[in-house]
Amino acid sequence: MHGGDIYRNKVNIDFSVNVNPLGIPQRVLDEIGKELDKLSCYPDLLCEELKKKISIKYSVESKNIIVGNGASELFMAIMHGLRPKNALILEPSFLGYKSVCDAVDCNVKQYFLKENQDFLLTEDVLDYIDDSIDIMFLTNPNNPTGRCIEDKLLKKIINKANEIGVTIIVDECFIDFTNMKSIANYVFSNNYDNVIIINAFTKIFSLPGLRLGYGICSYDLAYIINKHLPEWNVSYLAQRAGVKALEEYEYLAYAVDYVKCERERLVDALESLKIKVYPSEANFVLIKSKYDLYDILLKQGILIRDCSNYSNLEKGYYRIAVKTNVDNNYLINALKKSVPCD
Repeated sequence: MHGGDIYRNKVNIDFSVNVNPLGIPQRVLDEIGKELDKLSCYPDLLCEELKKKISIKYSVESKNIIVGNGASELFMAIMHGLRPKNALILEPSFLGYKSVCDAVDCNVKQYFLKENQDFLLTEDVLDYIDDSIDIMFLTNPNNPTGRCIEDKLLKKIINKANEIGVTIIVDECFIDFTNMKSIANYVFSNNYDNVIIINAFTKIFSLPGLRLGYGICSYDLAYIINKHLPEWNVSYLAQRAGVKALEEYEYLAYAVDYVKCERERLVDALESLKIKVYPSEANFVLIKSKYDLYDILLKQGILIRDCSNYSNLEKGYYRIAVKTNVDNNYLINALKKSVPCD
């Protein structure tokens, strides 16, 4: 269902998961190592220090922060707390949205992004936002396409949803790889109480194995969602890693530049092999090929994401993460050896 299945495949390099190619910041690793003796203690039930750090980043109050064992736990808690009957999901997008809808018997209405528009979200999506839906999922930038939502359109969506009482979940788990700013400031400056912004330490800080995500929303929504999160759901080490990671300003700035440079180089190489590459502003690219690139590369120990199980995609679509210069070269050379340039 997802990328990252290194447990059932013989993999030397995993291009199927979209985490920061620079790896975990050294100071975060040092913090984790320094705090290992605290594993005999319960973590802070309220995550106060971590929430304080997040609140400073977004200029909101700690009461507006929810923290979870990864973003996925928060999506599930939101659905159990709000119990929506009908949801609107853009397709293709993260498969976890459909899963959490299924968990609460929420019907799904789909808006199909158009391949001939390079999967860019356009204003006709506003026609789909009406009183027939209770909740809408947006990913900015989108996964697996890598496209960002234009700021003007995103604000129009939020405004219309607010007028008719639709809750908007804005998944910003990849936004730190772009030059875009979070929509949080706009939401709170306008006192919108219908928006939940989700982010995680998984992607930008390369910490998928630690599981740490957070949400920003009105106090009323935070209160409801928190009731559907288990006690001590965020481990002590995850809290310490999160606090330390939020101090890594130079690391973040360097990562954005590094990923942009490597993405552009990777795109040029893929296009030189006559592989269709869709525009992306994230740390991954969506591609299309008539060749079975998944099997071709897996035979060489390279795992990429087969996107044929995404709604609105089909066999021939793949997602490739942007990794280090060395790893990207390895992938490019593997493709050059295996894919005819016709």
